[in-house]
Amino acid sequence: MPNLGPAVTITNHPQVWNINQSLRLLASLKDMNFSQIQETKVQIIDSAKWYPLYMVLSNASVNFTAIGAAISIYTGPNATGNHIFGGTPLATHTNSRIVNQINVNSGTRANTATDIFIRSDNNTGIPNATLDVFIYGFDLGFLP
Repeated sequence: MPNLGPAVTITNHPQVWNINQSLRLLASLKDMNFSQIQETKVQIIDSAKWYPLYMVLSNASVNFTAIGAAISIYTGPNATGNHIFGGTPLATHTNSRIVNQINVNSGTRANTATDIFIRSDNNTGIPNATLDVFIYGFDLGFLP
């Protein structure tokens, strides 16, 4: 008796899945300086409408336990606009191998800002206190 083939049939799902409908990197900043109160403007990567989900911090250049550094992220300069991530202390970052995921502030909505402002909230006075910052979320640009 001949083999009649597989017992299942594979068909395409009717939903078209675009690459922008998944969790992805929205913005990143390497070597954010925490020596003084300052902010750095960072462009949102190719998205007209987006929703941040979490921030990942890694690659600490110093032990942040005793220096009192904190990070906030806003959609406007000088701590204006939507407060996406806020006042997050960095004490858990004791060396370059530590990676920390911080969830978005509750009540955060989808944004259309093309830039975000990553802010060092404290004056640590330590010139080589740096950290890498990655913002992940959903690209909602496909929605009307």
